[in-house]
Amino acid sequence: MAQRDLVLLHPAARRLVGAWLSDWEERHPGTILLVTCTLREATEQAILYRQNRTRRQIEWMARRLEARGLPKYAEILRLAPPQPGPPPRTKITKAGPGTSYHQSFLLDGERGALATDFVPLVHGKAGWNERELIREAGELAEARGLTWSGRWGWESVHVQYDDGGRLDPWGLARGDFA
Repeated sequence: MAQRDLVLLHPAARRLVGAWLSDWEERHPGTILLVTCTLREATEQAILYRQNRTRRQIEWMARRLEARGLPKYAEILRLAPPQPGPPPRTKITKAGPGTSYHQSFLLDGERGALATDFVPLVHGKAGWNERELIREAGELAEARGLTWSGRWGWESVHVQYDDGGRLDPWGLARGDFA
């Protein structure tokens, strides 16, 4: 099950996320940014990736993982249970197991997740459609050195520590099953 605890973030990510959340509290004292996910295990990532994908698409990702030197993650993906998912038949994630910044990676001798998902709470309710607040939160995260997914065009409530795009989860994952 996905975790929300900031302690599960890699220390470098935790420092930046903590500063970002503090900045948010200063600007919006009555609106909380709820962290919905920090750490996600490989099996859960596989289940999310499989949601609304065909067997052919799943096998394509498994072969891609093997080609990138991640055969254990390919096995996890193949063994995860089918996930038909709710309508509309949207795909939850583009990242297969071993390639999500939500997974725990060993970096600079320390381990932890590198990503956080969030949602603003407005009057105590999750504001998934509060596009302006989400955009502002994303831009504030960028000002702290995090990468905001809102620039990608398919997701907007995710920030990650990727050292300005220099960290490659494919490469970090190779050391996990050594």
